[in-house]
Amino acid sequence: MILQAAADFSLNLGKSFLVGDKRSDIEAGAAAGCTPILVETGYGAGVNDLSAEVPRVATLAAAVDLILKS
Repeated sequence: MILQAAADFSLNLGKSFLVGDKRSDIEAGAAAGCTPILVETGYGAGVNDLSAEVPRVATLAAAVDLILKS
């Protein structure tokens, strides 16, 4: 779905972010070439074994702040 959206909307995945709270979200974003961000609320609270390179934030608002600072 990420790749289809990129094709449909001419998105540059290398400059895109994928914000999610599940391991599968993070893996999908990374596989598509996006920068993944893990939100540690909901399911994200139980995700402990991701690469240290994956940014972790406490809230969706914090993810937005991180993206805007990039």
